[in-house]
Amino acid sequence: MKQFPLAVTFLLLLLLLLLQLAKSEENLVRDSLLDFFSKLSNNNNNTISGWNSTSDPCTAKWRGVTCDKHLLHVQKINLAGVFDPRTLCLSQSLSHSLSIIIVAGNSLRSSQNFPAISNCSALTYLDISSNNISASLPDLSRMNALTPFLAQQNNFSGEIPDLDFTRFRVFNVSHNRLSGLIPVGARGLPPGSFLDNPELCGPPLTENCSSAAAAESAPNAPPPPPQVKNEGLTNKQILVYMGYVAIAFVAVLLVLIWLRKKAKKSRQGEDAGVESVIKPAAEVKEGRNEYSSAESGQMSASASLMVVVSGEGNGMRFDGLLKAPAELLGRGSHGSVYKVVCEDHGMVLAVKRIKDWQISSGEFRQRMKRLNQVKHTHVMPAVAYYSSGQEKLIVYEFQQN
Repeated sequence: MKQFPLAVTFLLLLLLLLLQLAKSEENLVRDSLLDFFSKLSNNNNNTISGWNSTSDPCTAKWRGVTCDKHLLHVQKINLAGVFDPRTLCLSQSLSHSLSIIIVAGNSLRSSQNFPAISNCSALTYLDISSNNISASLPDLSRMNALTPFLAQQNNFSGEIPDLDFTRFRVFNVSHNRLSGLIPVGARGLPPGSFLDNPELCGPPLTENCSSAAAAESAPNAPPPPPQVKNEGLTNKQILVYMGYVAIAFVAVLLVLIWLRKKAKKSRQGEDAGVESVIKPAAEVKEGRNEYSSAESGQMSASASLMVVVSGEGNGMRFDGLLKAPAELLGRGSHGSVYKVVCEDHGMVLAVKRIKDWQISSGEFRQRMKRLNQVKHTHVMPAVAYYSSGQEKLIVYEFQQN
C-alpha cells in the first residue's frame, strides 16, 4: 500500500518533466522565429504593421506570415532586412522539421551566415527569389529532399556547384552574376534556368566557353585596339541620299515635261480652226478714245485675230475697232461693255470685253460656234469675236436700251 503513492508520485514527476521539456522546446522555436523575423525587419519587428515582438509570430498570425514547425512563408511586404537562416537551421528542432521556406519578392540582403541554410536538411521547397542576396550558392548536396530551388533575380556570384540535378523539379538561378562553365549534369535543364548571367557559359546556353577560356589562357595579351568612331557617312547612307536626289530630279523633269505639253496644246488650240482672218494694224496712234486707250493696252497686234461668225462684219479690222469712237456703257462681274461707232462700215456695235475667263482659245472658239447655232428671238447673234492669250471680245450689233 505504501508503494502505490510512490509510483504515482514518480509518474506525476515524469509527466511534469515532459511538459516542461515540451514547453521549453516551444519557447526555443518561438525564440528562433522571433530572432529570424527581427533580422528580416532590421531588428525592429514593431515597426511593421501587425508584428509584435512579444507574441508568437505563428500563433498570433502576424501580417504576411504563415508559419509552424514545418512551414515558413513570408509574403511580399517589402522587407529590406537580412535573410539569416542560422537561427532556423541551427535549431535542432526546426532544422529537422522545417520543410518549406518562402521569402520571395522582398528586398532582403544576405548575411555572412547564409551558408547555414544547408543545415536545414529537411527542406523540400526553398524560394528566395527576387531579393538582393549577394553570396555564393549554398551547398545543396546536403539537402537531399530539396526539389524546387528558386534563386533567380538576386546577386549570386561564383560558379554553380556540381550536384545531382536530376532530383530537381525546378532549378532556377537566372538573372544573377554567376560565372564559369555550367556543370555537365545541369545541361538537361531548360536554358531559362540560367539566363542573364553574363559570365556563365556552356550548354544549355548558346554562349560558348572557348572565348572565355582563351582570355584566361592569355592574361598578358594586349588589349584590343580601341574602335575609332567613323564621323563620316557610310556607304549605305550615301546610296540612300543619292536615291533621294534621283527621285527629286525625275519629279522635276516630269513636271517640266507636263508644263511644256500643256503650253504646246494651248498654242495649237489658238492657231487651229480660224474661219476668217484680217490683219490688225501694226500700231495704234495716240489720242485714242476711252475704249481704245482703256481696254487695248494688253492686246498684241502682231498675234491678234478677229474671227467673223456672221456676214455682217466681213472686212472689219481689229485696228478699226481700236480707232473707232467708243463709249463705256457699263461694267459687270464678267467684263465691260462699250458702244463703238464704226463709220467706215456704217455700223454701231456693242463690244463686250470678257475678263477672268480662264479657258483656252480653242475652247472659246467652240463656245462661240455653239452660241452662233442658237436661233431664238431673245438671243442676239454675235457679229464677230476676238481671242488671244490675254484678251477675249464678243461683238454684237448695238441695240438701243
